[in-house]
Amino acid sequence: EPITASFGVAQWRPDDTVAGLVDRADEALYRAKNAGRDRVEGSHQEEVSMTERTIDDVLSEHHDEILMAARGRLQSDETMAHLAAQREMDQGQMVGEVIGFWLQAIATDLALGSTAAIEQNLGWLVRLRAGQDLPFADALVATMFDDIADEIDARLPSATMHEEFGEYRLAVHGLIAAAFPAADGGAS
Repeated sequence: EPITASFGVAQWRPDDTVAGLVDRADEALYRAKNAGRDRVEGSHQEEVSMTERTIDDVLSEHHDEILMAARGRLQSDETMAHLAAQREMDQGQMVGEVIGFWLQAIATDLALGSTAAIEQNLGWLVRLRAGQDLPFADALVATMFDDIADEIDARLPSATMHEEFGEYRLAVHGLIAAAFPAADGGAS
């Protein structure tokens, strides 16, 4: 006799309780069983959000366009040329690595709904700058982020996405300011 499996899925929300989350998943599980078993059902709230496009979807769909446009913006930055020379790298290679560094962190953050990846990358940048006496400051770090974020923002199809991404951008700028305070020579 074949084994079947039914699942009920509910997404954690900031105002959730454990009981609320479990209740929604349980309701979805019973809907899955009643709909013929051997299937996955989401709670009503999650079904709505799962069918809507997210910023992460837009980022995935336009990844190459964002990469190329941001590359064009950063390629002309004099500090990037200096950093590339200091690290004995081709400027194009340096810009590609920087964009990949930021784009991956942004994508991860958007998928997780957090700023954890950016926070980790900023910690790494602070250590790298201190350990190799690199000449970049908070203004350059903000510019690197904004060059990529502007390209993402330009492709967002709804006001809600622009607002959500704007909140994320503000949070990241706060993290950049905290990671590169003016007191240590970081401000420019």
